[in-house]
Amino acid sequence: MSKGSNQHNSMQNQSPLADAQDSVSASERAVNEAQSHPSHVMITQAEHSLSHARRAVQSATNDPNRKAFTELQEQLQDAEANLPETDG
Repeated sequence: MSKGSNQHNSMQNQSPLADAQDSVSASERAVNEAQSHPSHVMITQAEHSLSHARRAVQSATNDPNRKAFTELQEQLQDAEANLPETDG
């Protein structure tokens, strides 16, 4: 567990915007996987990733780079729109 802790500490140097960009990219990958393999498990994992990305984007709200922040919000909205729906 200490190894994961060290990785987390090294990532703390990232700005909230950079963290949000990483989270949105990860959620896009998860959504793409759910589109390719639309099982309940894959869709649930993508939903979890999108939820994490939403929180990360929210934490970057006050970033001075408004253009990058706005583009990131749009990127997240696109990923959310592309998430397949669960069957039943």
